[in-house]
Amino acid sequence: MRIDGLVARLRAEHGDASVPGFDPSNGNEHTRVLFLLESPGPRAVASGIISLDNQDPSARNFRTQLDEAGLCRAEIAIWNMVPWYVGTDDFSKLANVSAAHIERGAASLPSLLAAMPHLGVMCFVGDKAQRGARHIQHELLRRGIARIDLWHTSAQAMAGATGHKRWTENVAALRAVAKRIAR
Repeated sequence: MRIDGLVARLRAEHGDASVPGFDPSNGNEHTRVLFLLESPGPRAVASGIISLDNQDPSARNFRTQLDEAGLCRAEIAIWNMVPWYVGTDDFSKLANVSAAHIERGAASLPSLLAAMPHLGVMCFVGDKAQRGARHIQHELLRRGIARIDLWHTSAQAMAGATGHKRWTENVAALRAVAKRIAR
């Protein structure tokens, strides 16, 4: 199944508006690096895609970190552990992503990985995405896909001295990813 087929299937299951698609500016099926975030926010739902260009602090921080590390958009794809919106019906307020949400979302990951034959690195961005990694770990090992954990890129996570340290750690990890895929 191609990624557009996966998105169509998930939209049929969860409602068209609640599942943003892939940003066509990214590498997507041709990617070497997949970034798995937690769940789409209101801006991703409004734009209809999970994009570094969405007007929110997390997207802006993530884009800047990727730029600092030298990773270009043609090399990446961005998706969510829970690919549908979890929040109010009017998409105005996020709700907490539960373990059940993560387990259900992880069930779609084997189809996604199958649609990305060149994938070599999977980055789990934030605690919730990292919790879901256990559901796909066997598949990553079987396919020889490296796992990298990153801090969430929200304004809150990147604030203050702790945030600066996290930012630096993310950029260092992303530089290592860039070197790995340059081989």
